[in-house]
Amino acid sequence: MTMFRCKKCAATEFKLMLQPAFEGKVDIAHNENQEVVIRVEGKEFLADLMFMNQFAICKECDAINQWEYYFPSDAASSV
Repeated sequence: MTMFRCKKCAATEFKLMLQPAFEGKVDIAHNENQEVVIRVEGKEFLADLMFMNQFAICKECDAINQWEYYFPSDAASSV
């Protein structure tokens, strides 16, 4: 499950826009609450909508600044 969906094509997969000179390690994962966790050089934070719209690109349509929160219905039923 993911917390974000592209408003343009409804895809949920994304890639991050990084500075071209950045050579550090970046990992993207989900925590036990299914929130998107970003790890940069060992520092960890939860992605929010502002972060997604500033730094995430849709893997399907390459849209930027098109993210919205997304909570699939089966995730709500498991709470």
